[in-house]
Amino acid sequence: MPRCVLLMVALLPAAAGAQAPATTWGTVGKPVPAAAVIASSTKPVQSIPLDARLPPPDDGLHYLRIPAARPAPPRPIIDAAIIHAAHAEPVEPPACAVSVSASAPAVAAEGQPVAVTLTVRNPGPCAAGPVVVNLPLPAGATVTDAAPATEQKGVASWRLPHLLPGGEQILRVAVLPGGGEALTFCPEVTFAQSAGPVTRIVRPPLGLVVQGPGRATTGDKIPFRIRVTNNTPSTLRRVVVACTLPAALTHAQGPRVEAELPGELPPGHSRTETLDVTAAAAGPVRLDVTARADGGLAGQAGVDLAVGEATVALELTGPRRVTLGQDVDIAVAVSNPGAAAIGAVSVSVPLPDGLEFVSAGQGGAFDVAAGWVAWTLPALAGQGRHVLALRVRGAKGGDWAVAGNATCGGARPARHTVAVLVEQEPRLALHLTRMDEALKLGGETSFEARVYNPGPGAAEQALVTFTLPPHLLPVQGDGPSRWRIDGQRVAFDALTLPARADAVFKIRARGVAAGPGLFRAEVRAAGLASPLAREAACAVRP
Repeated sequence: MPRCVLLMVALLPAAAGAQAPATTWGTVGKPVPAAAVIASSTKPVQSIPLDARLPPPDDGLHYLRIPAARPAPPRPIIDAAIIHAAHAEPVEPPACAVSVSASAPAVAAEGQPVAVTLTVRNPGPCAAGPVVVNLPLPAGATVTDAAPATEQKGVASWRLPHLLPGGEQILRVAVLPGGGEALTFCPEVTFAQSAGPVTRIVRPPLGLVVQGPGRATTGDKIPFRIRVTNNTPSTLRRVVVACTLPAALTHAQGPRVEAELPGELPPGHSRTETLDVTAAAAGPVRLDVTARADGGLAGQAGVDLAVGEATVALELTGPRRVTLGQDVDIAVAVSNPGAAAIGAVSVSVPLPDGLEFVSAGQGGAFDVAAGWVAWTLPALAGQGRHVLALRVRGAKGGDWAVAGNATCGGARPARHTVAVLVEQEPRLALHLTRMDEALKLGGETSFEARVYNPGPGAAEQALVTFTLPPHLLPVQGDGPSRWRIDGQRVAFDALTLPARADAVFKIRARGVAAGPGLFRAEVRAAGLASPLAREAACAVRP
C-alpha cells in the first residue's frame, strides 16, 4: 500500500464560557488564530471528524498539538448621541473571524484526480469580505476541475465577495497528483472586515443646525443658514432663535440678535432662516445659536469660522521721462497677496495738472470734475493679480506725481506713486559747415552738422538728415549713430542727446554735374513742434 500524508485544516472558535480551549485540526486563516495538526504514518489514514479529540498517542501516529486561541468576546455597540449639536463618538465594530478547513479521501488511485473539499465559515458576529481562499498544490500537482477557481504558480485561489455572519461556503477542486506517495493540502484564508465604525445619532426634540462658509475675509458679508426642526409628535409654537455675536462679527441689530419664527412648526417639519453678518476682525470665530419653544424645549448649535484679513496691493509703473505732448502708458497692477479671495476692489488714479487723460482699459472711466480715473474690479482670488492700462499725455512741463489708490471692503487701502517728468520742448541748436564753397566736377567735398542741446532736459528721438542737390552724389557718412544713403538723402538713426551736450554728423559728396545748388541739414526730435533746418550753397564747376 502506498505511503500517504493527509493534512486536515479547520478553524473552530472556542465556545463562550468554555473551561479550556478545544483542539482543532488544520492551519489558521488570517487574522484569526486556530490549530494545526500534522499526522504521518505508513499505515492507512482513517478519516477523522473535524470536531474529534486527538487519538491516544499509542496508535503509531505522531502529532503536533496547537490549541486554538479563544476569540475575544465582541465589544458591545454603544449609542453615541448628538444632543444639542454635540459630536458623537464612533464605536469600533466587533472583530470578525473566518475559518477554512479541507477534507480529502484517505487513499487515492495513482493517476486519478483527488477530490478536495474546502469549507469556509464565518462564525463571527459581523460580515467579512472580500474573502480570499488559497490552496497551495503539492509539487507537480495540477487542477483538473474547480468551480470557481484560478490557478497561478501552483496555487488554486477563490475570491468570495462577502461572507455573512454564521455563513458557510463550500469549495470543491479536483487535483491530479504529479508524483510521489502522498499529497498534503493546507488551505489559507485572508479576509477584510466589512463592518466599519458605527455612530448612532439621537435627534433632540428641538433640532438646531447652523451652517456657514467656513472661511471669510474682513469686510465680507457672511450668510449663516439656521435650520430648526421639530422632532416631537406635537406642533411647536413660539419658536425663537437667538445668538450673541462675537466681537469679530457685526449686525445691524447689534451684538444680540433674536427673532421669532413666523407661525407654527408642525411635527417633522423644518424651517431655515438666514442670518447675514459682517466680518469686522480677523481670527478664529465661533457663532453659537440657541432656539427655544413653548413647553420648555430648547436647542443649541454652533459653527466655527476662520476670518482672514483682507489685503490688497497696488503698483504703478511707467517711464520716468516724457516730452511735452508725448503720450505715455502707465500700468496699474492690483494684486491679492493673501490666500483667501477678496471682494470687489475699487481703484482710482488722480491725474496731476501736468498730465492729460487719453484712455483707460478694462472699463476705466475718467471723471472730468474730480480729475481722476476709476475702476471697479470683481472679486480677486487668493494670490490673484489684475493689470489695468492707463494712457496719459504730457501737458505741462515739470516733475509730476501720479498716486494710485485701491480699496476693498474692510481691507486697509493700498497706495502707490510713480513720478513722471514732463520735459519742455527741446531748445536745440543746429550749425552747418561746408568745407568747399565750390568744387571741380568729379571732385569731393565734406559737410558737417553740429547739433547742440542746451537743456534742461534730454532730447529724445533726435533724427538728423542731409539732403543734397542733384549735381552732388552722397558717398559716405560719419556720426554717433548708424547712417544710410537713400538717393540724394543721407539719414542717421535716432538717438538721445543729453542736456548740455552736442553731436557732430558728417558726410562726403562728389560733384557729378556742373551747376549751383543748396545743401540742407534737418533735425527732428520728440517734443519739437517743427523740424530745425539749415541750408548752405554749394556749386560744382566744369
